[in-house]
Amino acid sequence: MRPPAFAPITPLGTWQTGITVEMVAGAPAAGEALAALDARLTAGPYLLVAHHASVESGMIFRHREACPVLAATDLIDTIPLAKYLLPDLRNYRLDTLLAHYKIPRPADRHRAMADVKVTAEVFGRLIDDADATGAFKTLSALKETAGCRAKATEPAQSGLF
Repeated sequence: MRPPAFAPITPLGTWQTGITVEMVAGAPAAGEALAALDARLTAGPYLLVAHHASVESGMIFRHREACPVLAATDLIDTIPLAKYLLPDLRNYRLDTLLAHYKIPRPADRHRAMADVKVTAEVFGRLIDDADATGAFKTLSALKETAGCRAKATEPAQSGLF
């Protein structure tokens, strides 16, 4: 998807991802891309998994009118899950988790599909660890530790200030 004007592709971003301004010039805007994904969500309920889920949650919330099903979908964040299950790691960046689990770092790391695949693999390993240790007896317990509630489902108050 095309990044919004307030978050342009920078030289550092291009260096890290290989994505250039020219590559996304004709891509759909975030709201359009999220609406297309939302249209596919027809058999919920759903629970998304993400590494640093608050970033994805915030982006989805900003486009909640275009993707109402997605905006009401809670997430599991692999960072607090890893912190809970692997308390002795030096940090909880995705690359650190890949190294810990000896998951090969893909050549196109920091590209969407590559990151989706390795995040799914890391999540699978974390769940294997949780299962082996009996860390969570229920999905609710897992969500208590690593859940990121959909911002669109949180109560809103107005007129406070």
